[in-house]
Amino acid sequence: MKTKRTILIIVAILIATGFSALKAQNWLTAGNPLVGGEVLGSTTAQPLVFITSNTERARILSSGNFGIGTTSPSNALDVEQITCTGLIAQQVDSAATQIGYDFNGIYRPADANHLYALSYTQFVMPLIKAVQELSKTNDSLKSNQKTIDSLLIQQKKKDSILTATVNNLITQVANCCTQGSTQKTLQNNDNEQGDATSIHDIELANNAVLYQNSPNPFGNGTTIKYFIPENAIGQIVFFDEFGNKIKVIQVEDKGMGQLNVSASNLAAGMYSYSLVVNEKIIDTKKMIKQ
Repeated sequence: MKTKRTILIIVAILIATGFSALKAQNWLTAGNPLVGGEVLGSTTAQPLVFITSNTERARILSSGNFGIGTTSPSNALDVEQITCTGLIAQQVDSAATQIGYDFNGIYRPADANHLYALSYTQFVMPLIKAVQELSKTNDSLKSNQKTIDSLLIQQKKKDSILTATVNNLITQVANCCTQGSTQKTLQNNDNEQGDATSIHDIELANNAVLYQNSPNPFGNGTTIKYFIPENAIGQIVFFDEFGNKIKVIQVEDKGMGQLNVSASNLAAGMYSYSLVVNEKIIDTKKMIKQ
């Protein structure tokens, strides 16, 4: 837009100072003396055409429209359309106003007869400041990210230690429950014979026995073996980890027996079960549901 205004001014000066006294038949290439009052133009409705190298460069229509690079100017100043890159001064002005920034690189027209313009050199300092602020913000974000990464690493280490501790406790509890079993068996060099002898001895001794469930820990189910003497009334009572009674199973079969426990509806955790014979607790075992 500033280029159009400059061209118009140059042409106006040329017309006012260089050509106003000339007539076509008196044109002198070495220069023309001016005495004042002379006019360069046409007295008809024909356009005034400017040529160089036998090529039209500009023309003024009888309407006063001045065109450069066009033979039919439609405006007071009509310049051939050339694709250029740049900023639109009105948009820059609007953006600066919205953020409250008094940008001195905008030339605002005093009235409708003047044009907007931009001074691109005035963009340098605001751009430097913007880059500096972005760099500072980026450095802060990088620092925050490092802190977050460090915290995540520490949390992962804590989670790993906690997981290892929990697994160790589960193993210890399982071993404790297995080792603490009061299963009364007599063993000799022959394991099978020893088991048979043990059971025979228990039956003869007329003592009730509660065995450790197997497997333990368990998933969907486990098996509990027991021995109840003849003429005895037996129950197996189940408790949760807080000691609340959750199930009572009446044992009808006497002698050696086993109870198959379906645990699909049980939540993971630690439970206990007791063998009660003739209303007396004989033994209590722990079991772990995974």
